Amino acid sequence: MNTIQQTVHIPADRRLRLDLTLPEDIPEGQAEMTVIFSPHTMPKTFFQPAAEKSLRDYPACGMWADREDMRNPVEWIRKQRDSNRYDY
Repeated sequence: MNTIQQTVHIPADRRLRLDLTLPEDIPEGQAEMTVIFSPHTMPKTFFQPAAEKSLRDYPACGMWADREDMRNPVEWIRKQRDSNRYDY
């Protein structure tokens, strides 16, 4: 498997046109090509939500706050794992 890395600009219409010259050792014929977009080269805004929201703003945050058995989550996980350890 050969790897060719190329930095490209993504245009507004999101249509990417590739013009690659492949090394001589790649044989003619059908081939599979994979395109990977690396987060290291993408703008930061690509990965940020449209509105800056804190995790605490979501309804799921704190949904177990009133449960007595969840006061110590590490202990709760340990008990869950131990209770299911031999259920095959």
